[in-house]
Amino acid sequence: MGLYESAVDFLCTRGDHRPKIVASTATIRRYQDQIRSLFDREARQFPPPGLIAGESFFAAENRSRPGRVYVGLCAPGKSMKTAAVRALASILHTCERERRERPPEAVDPYWTV
Repeated sequence: MGLYESAVDFLCTRGDHRPKIVASTATIRRYQDQIRSLFDREARQFPPPGLIAGESFFAAENRSRPGRVYVGLCAPGKSMKTAAVRALASILHTCERERRERPPEAVDPYWTV
């Protein structure tokens, strides 16, 4: 914690009551250790992990209305730029081929990769 945060923490503390610190992290791994090291506090994960996979405080799975598909790309021995250019070229080629095979009204004019 920096000097500013320490001062705010000191000024907001009343007896045994310390202010809550809300933080976010890209990884949840070892968050308790991180919070203990940074703020000398116990940590609580919010929202807590759900009991059912696919459902959380922020989202619920809806199989009747599919959403996005995420794809990873791994190209050992090639540069990231080469892999990205080849993957995008393939996607654009397929999009263009599909566009030519469909009637104009079926094509979204705002399509993108």
